[in-house]
Amino acid sequence: MDPITHALTGLALSVAEKPFTTVAPGATWWASFLGSQVPDADIVARFRGSLPYLKHHRGFTHSVPGVLLGGMAVAAVVRAFFPGEPFIALFAFSVLSEAIHVFLDLLTSYGTRVAWPWSRRRYAYDLLMIVDPVLMILLGLVPLTASLTDRPVLASVLGFGLVSVYLLARLISRQRAERFLRQAVPGKLGNLAVLPGLLGLRTWKFVRDEGDQFVTGCVDTFIGKIAVEAEVPKNSDGLPQLAYNSPSVEVFLDFARFPAATEQRAGDRTVITWEDVRYRYGRHGRFLAHVIIGSNGELIGEGLGPAQP
Repeated sequence: MDPITHALTGLALSVAEKPFTTVAPGATWWASFLGSQVPDADIVARFRGSLPYLKHHRGFTHSVPGVLLGGMAVAAVVRAFFPGEPFIALFAFSVLSEAIHVFLDLLTSYGTRVAWPWSRRRYAYDLLMIVDPVLMILLGLVPLTASLTDRPVLASVLGFGLVSVYLLARLISRQRAERFLRQAVPGKLGNLAVLPGLLGLRTWKFVRDEGDQFVTGCVDTFIGKIAVEAEVPKNSDGLPQLAYNSPSVEVFLDFARFPAATEQRAGDRTVITWEDVRYRYGRHGRFLAHVIIGSNGELIGEGLGPAQP
């Protein structure tokens, strides 16, 4: 999720915790707020470029060990400014905020290595967009209602209750979209992903693996309409070895769930472009990596994004 949603989560948690603790409100606020941001501390990898960021984002800092270490770091920092407050309480507030951060990230399509170091798998439950305005509004209701009524328990029950209802509604809508797809193509779906669309609860994207190609499109759950947008050949067999094991492509393929390749000749060079089809809108790929191979099989260029002419 985006930083604003995570910040609102931390703020809402500090309101919810207020009636149940004797910890100073300022300390509770800072522990919850910082905890909501700590898992994204891996943004420092962006200073080394987009490739290290793609490789490390939602890795260690989103894992169980990372959350526990982050909680201890936040508790230590907050206690330095509020020396009389109990470390264990600050640690608990921070870890709870971090855990909800990771939970919300798991509900997106990006992929989160929550089980590191036991597994390198990226878990993604395809329920939310990275930015969800409805979720922002519902989380913002908690501090707003608390400030207007001075009743933090009521504000918390209202806000987090509505968030739960919203997530459940999205889950039901997504299951409905998947049911439409399975009824339309019985027994032929293979690997199917139903992904959040741009129109809230109504429209969902899908990627269907048909063996030699991916089929993309969208489902309107209100009327049960399925629209196919593109058929994307995988073209992943028979490529030169450098098309798979160059540094950029290795990171890209480790991240991509539905990778497809295109091979083009440009003079004495071969340009191979990889695409993660789940980020395709219409007939245009949005998330790409490329490799340029010379006539003697040498690596000339590589990187994320399309190859530059």
